[in-house]
Amino acid sequence: MEDFEQTQEVSTPEVASPAVEQPTESAAPSAEAQAWTPNYKVKAYDNEYEIPENFRSYINQENEKNFKEVFERSFAFDTIKQKYKDAHSKYQDVNGKYETVSKNLDRLSKFVQNGDFDSFFSSIKIPEQAIQSWIYNKLQLQDLPQEQRQLYTKNSEYQRELLSMQEQYEEMQSKLQEFESYQQQQAIQQRYNELDSVVNSPEYSQLAQSYDARVGQPGAFKNEVILRAAAVANATGKDLSPSEAVQEFAKLVAWNNQNGAPAASPTQKAAGRPTIPSVSGKASSPVAPQVKSIDDLKKLAKAASQGQNY
Repeated sequence: MEDFEQTQEVSTPEVASPAVEQPTESAAPSAEAQAWTPNYKVKAYDNEYEIPENFRSYINQENEKNFKEVFERSFAFDTIKQKYKDAHSKYQDVNGKYETVSKNLDRLSKFVQNGDFDSFFSSIKIPEQAIQSWIYNKLQLQDLPQEQRQLYTKNSEYQRELLSMQEQYEEMQSKLQEFESYQQQQAIQQRYNELDSVVNSPEYSQLAQSYDARVGQPGAFKNEVILRAAAVANATGKDLSPSEAVQEFAKLVAWNNQNGAPAASPTQKAAGRPTIPSVSGKASSPVAPQVKSIDDLKKLAKAASQGQNY
């Protein structure tokens, strides 16, 4: 009985307390979000535009894409409208010419129907002497032996075939020139697109915007890159890629910024072409006369900074 009277310890299962969720710190904004800068440039039909300033305050990182799409359609509509006007003007011009030709053909047809060949040949400006010569040759041809008439006929056929081949050749040459012109335009447009991509990249966009602002003209950085790449091609025959051209000019702009050189002289601004200071050796130039290339600039920068690397 004592065994039954003894209290037995009963082990009860431990109930795990519900885990308390620890508050998590809000995620810090990403580096990409912190580095976002607005880009107000849009493209429509291979032309570049900028969003008007009175709309820019409404643009943020989340809706920038939507704003750009809206303004791309807006600017594209203006282009389409102008193209429609041009096409309509060309249609009216062609239609007017067609009506003139149609009236002239009707008038010539009436001359033939009425037997008024004097007016017919006068209208198409065929000299009477040429008509008489043609008729005389036709009459002489009838008196020739059959072999000679056949030879004359064959020669006439060859002349017509030669004329037809000449016309076909000229048509092919015209189409070839159009195709080559189209290829050149496509190549130029591709280079422009590549240049836009490099200039608007995170590596150079801030520098380009800063340069444009100092010069006071949108696209000044890109225009100067194009001019300097063309100068290199004319002087050395080297065709710089968009990336190389931007990289070389960016080095020059950075050097000018470090040495306090202005972005453009008053003369250059008055001329309407944004350029960096002249390096031709004039007394008014902020750069030393001996500077003629990027390598010279690097040497001067190294000497000025006493061996510091830039």
